[in-house]
Amino acid sequence: MQTAVLLYCEVVISLTTTIAAATNAQAPLCRHLLPAAFPRVGAAPELLVASGANGVHGVLALDWVSDGFVLHLHVVPASRRCGVGRALVAQAAAMARGETRRLRTATLVFETSPESAFLRSCGFTVTRRLLAFDTDGGRYGPTLSALLRRAGKHVPPGLTVGPLASAPAAGVAALVGWQFGVLQHDAVAKLDPRHPDPYDQQLSQVLMRDGVVVGAILGRRFGNIIEVDVNVVAPSLRHGLANLMLLEAIMRLGEQAGVQRARFSCEAHVRDTVNIGARLSAARMPDQLSYALML
Repeated sequence: MQTAVLLYCEVVISLTTTIAAATNAQAPLCRHLLPAAFPRVGAAPELLVASGANGVHGVLALDWVSDGFVLHLHVVPASRRCGVGRALVAQAAAMARGETRRLRTATLVFETSPESAFLRSCGFTVTRRLLAFDTDGGRYGPTLSALLRRAGKHVPPGLTVGPLASAPAAGVAALVGWQFGVLQHDAVAKLDPRHPDPYDQQLSQVLMRDGVVVGAILGRRFGNIIEVDVNVVAPSLRHGLANLMLLEAIMRLGEQAGVQRARFSCEAHVRDTVNIGARLSAARMPDQLSYALML
């Protein structure tokens, strides 16, 4: 769904490895292995490199941001399962201790993945859980449209839904940033159509009220599948019809474009979206998690 932080399960340290701050000569390699760690603007992250006689074994980048430093990690394939990742995380924790209260993952991690197992083995705990669903788009869209028609008289006045392409980018970015906190960098970057993997500007929908962005559903199309990355509404519109309006709009447009399946996710506590998934008998996919290591 997003560019994943590359984290791998480690067992024992069996390589002779030295961990040190990256040199100027190593910085381009770090950028190549961890492109998501380098913002377009602002300060570059702190960089650690694990190296040995055979070259670089792994790299780690640490964003010194408020409310928990963000961790990016990559271990080269030949050096995995040798303790390199664990050693890099331990060094990062020692460096950050006293400067922040926790380290955090930069992106969501599938609960059943090796990355998730690695994080737990390093002492990370779950801080955020997204439930993920997969459903038949041909059935999903018409069902949502029927639900919305029946609930029409209960739709709050003044709400309009339109494509991302015609919405104020700053307002959408602000809403997404408020909802997703540290994960906002990746989501906000994909609002720009020039991004290498942008949100679909026509399928993605934005909810407006009195000229203000109050909701957004952002996704991308992969062949005949829509993958929804972001579904967020303002607190005052939760537990109402706002989520239904956004979901119905993106699925109706997707159906017109020949989409056959839809994949979407939501926070476990967003009961209206969870209930819609249950009503449609949507298949549950592995949960996606954010992790943090308390220091």
